[in-house]
Amino acid sequence: MPNVFVPYISEDDYPAFRDILGFQIPRAREDWLESQWAKISAIYLIGRSAAEIIVSPSEFAEHLRERNAPPDLQELDNFVFEKATRVLQ
Repeated sequence: MPNVFVPYISEDDYPAFRDILGFQIPRAREDWLESQWAKISAIYLIGRSAAEIIVSPSEFAEHLRERNAPPDLQELDNFVFEKATRVLQ
């Protein structure tokens, strides 16, 4: 089982995530992908494993509403971890 889970945002969903997260993610999805691949590469370099978890803006927005949580990258990581652990159980 992977040690770390990272969000995968589809090209179609990226504009909606920009609406939710604003300046916290790059304007261009290609820049986001580069940063995610750098993150994943760093994870592998230290001997851990990673898995991308597909996320949708509607399920992330629901997660924020349910927890009255701020729309930020830390909460996106929390959501991805929760989703991955639910799926892998």
